Amino acid sequence: MCEEYSALEPLKLSPKEWNFLGEIHEVMLPYYEKTLLVSQDSPTITQATAIYWDQHDIMDDVIEMKGNYELINEQIRQAVIAGRKALDEYTSKMDTETLIPYAAAVLDPRVKTEYLKAHLREGAEAVIDNLRTHFKELSPVEETIPDRPLGTVAEARSATKSTSFVGRSHGLQIASSRRRMLEKIQRDHYITAPTRDLDEIDEWLSSPPIQERIPDNLTAEEDAQWLFAWWRTNRYRYPRMVRIARRYLSIPASEVGGRASVFKRARSFRITPIRTTPRDDEDVDDIEGLLQ
Repeated sequence: MCEEYSALEPLKLSPKEWNFLGEIHEVMLPYYEKTLLVSQDSPTITQATAIYWDQHDIMDDVIEMKGNYELINEQIRQAVIAGRKALDEYTSKMDTETLIPYAAAVLDPRVKTEYLKAHLREGAEAVIDNLRTHFKELSPVEETIPDRPLGTVAEARSATKSTSFVGRSHGLQIASSRRRMLEKIQRDHYITAPTRDLDEIDEWLSSPPIQERIPDNLTAEEDAQWLFAWWRTNRYRYPRMVRIARRYLSIPASEVGGRASVFKRARSFRITPIRTTPRDDEDVDDIEGLLQ
């Protein structure tokens, strides 16, 4: 085109300038992809935590000229160094001012504390200890089995009592011996204390992640749905941890374009999302259960 319009000739990019633009594209492409991830219909805070650390890794590769960035232009490298300082100032608040991203990270049973140890290294134990203290304050030990009628039992209890053909109520209580047997089974398997040799929260933070096959082509939405479903399935096995999950896992990673879908999906899993910035007349601590 420059040949046809000579006035544009001075604006024609040189091969060196095209290479420079190509390097900028290569550096910025991962950030574009991360932006799409948190701008989707229903991003979760567990995804956001990973994104922060992915940004660290990408910037480190550029700064240290590793991998695809071995021949990166020095101007781009200096720009990334400045960006890394700004990112460090932001993410340092995760260490000093809020535990929310870290709390969300350890609530994935496939991850637990492994991500913290890999990225925080020598600082991981201090953060894990802070999480342990916070979790125990948030979800103290309860020695009673929660009242949780389920399935057909719940339907039967909510139904109107009827009368048999002999005029006697169908709502007679079960035999006391059967009730004692059922309560003993529940106590033996699900009471928090003192039957556990190790505190539930200590066990969660010190045990290895669960073994789980990761499907090929797993989408971010499917990943989030798996996590919600896992907590719903295991809510009685980890009664204290599920209280913590209901507090954190319903926090969206971004307010960009996803509020309606977050609430729609949350209702399908009986989750009540909370606001990252509550109104003055609302208390985010007073939300309904994540899994009921």
